[in-house]
Amino acid sequence: MGRLNMTIVNLSKNSNGPSLPKKSYSTGNGRRTFLSYLFTMISASLLVTYIEIWLITQNYYIFLTRPFPNVFPIDIRFTLLVIPAFTLFALWVMKSVSGLTRFVFIFLASVLAMVLEPVMEDIGVIAFSSKWKHIYSFFGYAAFLLLIQSIHDWVRRIDN
Repeated sequence: MGRLNMTIVNLSKNSNGPSLPKKSYSTGNGRRTFLSYLFTMISASLLVTYIEIWLITQNYYIFLTRPFPNVFPIDIRFTLLVIPAFTLFALWVMKSVSGLTRFVFIFLASVLAMVLEPVMEDIGVIAFSSKWKHIYSFFGYAAFLLLIQSIHDWVRRIDN
């Protein structure tokens, strides 16, 4: 029986020939990415829930329209829907940009949170006490965005 001889040709990086796509042999990468986002969104929701409960017990503000007002002092729609959606959006933006552009995004998002508070008060969603300063939200959201980015980076590092 004859032997089969095979010649393997490696293309040089400087070759004009077609390059072969690089294969990734890691499995579950998409699932790990999904879980890192999910963990960060849940963490963000829990963090905001605890902060809001504390702020409400300190009489800084009260949600005027909220589901189950006899059960929850917070607006659970905000902590279960708005915060996770905002977290996902913010992580997507911060992943897409870096440096000064990331700083500008955090700054603008924080300004937007601060500006939307009086609007929410005018339409009857929330009532602020006289001791509340809207600048608190500016710094709070800036810290929140930096924290969720750190949590997300930490989860992705420990997963690798």
